[in-house]
Amino acid sequence: VAGKIELLDHLRKLLSDAKTLEDHRIAAKKAAFGLSRGVVQNVWNLIDIHVLKKHVQERDM
Repeated sequence: VAGKIELLDHLRKLLSDAKTLEDHRIAAKKAAFGLSRGVVQNVWNLIDIHVLKKHVQERDM
């Protein structure tokens, strides 16, 4: 969006068209889910690498 007028035009279109609003809502929900899923996966990988595998290695020594 280049400026305030363009922003207002896009918001007006989004809020006046139920189909467009629903499509954007679904897209935002999918994007948020994808991002949160990626964050959870990264945290789990870090826990696995730095805590669980380290604990197993120390136990096996």
